[in-house]
Amino acid sequence: MQPDAKQAKPKEQRVKTLYKYRATSDRTEDIITKKSIWLARPDTLNDPLECQIKPLTPQELKKHARDVKAAQASGFIMNIFMTKKSGSSFYGRTGKQLKYLLNRIKSAKSFDKKYQIMCDFYQEVGVAGFSSPDGYFNSLSKLLNGVGIFSLTENPANTLMWSHYGDSHRGIAVGFDAVDGSDLADAEKCQQVTYSDELSEFSFEKGFSASTTFYANDKPKSSISFNDDQVRRAFFSKTNDWAYEKEWRYIRQVAGSYDLPAPITEVVFGAKCPAEIRDKYRAIVSVSLDKEVRFREAVFLPGTTAIEIKDC
Repeated sequence: MQPDAKQAKPKEQRVKTLYKYRATSDRTEDIITKKSIWLARPDTLNDPLECQIKPLTPQELKKHARDVKAAQASGFIMNIFMTKKSGSSFYGRTGKQLKYLLNRIKSAKSFDKKYQIMCDFYQEVGVAGFSSPDGYFNSLSKLLNGVGIFSLTENPANTLMWSHYGDSHRGIAVGFDAVDGSDLADAEKCQQVTYSDELSEFSFEKGFSASTTFYANDKPKSSISFNDDQVRRAFFSKTNDWAYEKEWRYIRQVAGSYDLPAPITEVVFGAKCPAEIRDKYRAIVSVSLDKEVRFREAVFLPGTTAIEIKDC
């Protein structure tokens, strides 16, 4: 365990513009008029394996709980020795009282009994005591299930994506400029998706970034950090079936509504987007956005299945 360890920022080739395919709707208009986006929970997306990891075995969980308790017990005893050495008190206990406590712990025949003596001590002196060993695993599940995801792509000319996400080519693609200082230019919030046919793994043995929150009238809550490398691999991984999407992900710790992560600089109309819809979105953009927006359209090249993006 590495409490609050600083994670190295991923090194990758950044792209200037990222696109969001959309059907035309009130929610799509809100992206422009209200300058806000919705980051969805993994279980609402179309991939049933979103943010999934290989299940941890009962043996792994049991060993993890034991390791956490062992670390807590070791810290407890070390603090007593340091307190005795300095001549100060340990939760109001000094000298002979601490010696008696250490002897009780030492004479206990099993680790569980030693650990219970320490828990009883905390209860006796009126403090919260140890955090639950289950806290890390529970927080892992909460992170993976509660993260907010906004899916984007570097490719505005993908036939399948226009079909799946752009209302069968009748919708639009909104282009965001990942300028320096924007959230889309921040590698801690936006990364390119990695594709693999193996589910992500989480191993307590490999170490993890952790944090502890202390409450006035309750036990401290230990949790795995949102920025833990193993957790983030699950956030930014999908199976090879989805590789055609060339996805980039903008994530936040909690799903919900957020401000635009970068300026809107393009609107691309689908190949079958009606003229009245095009006019409507041109008008919405002119009223709602201060910066100049480039209007483009997807066009099928004659005699081919390829799409070209042209100014319009």
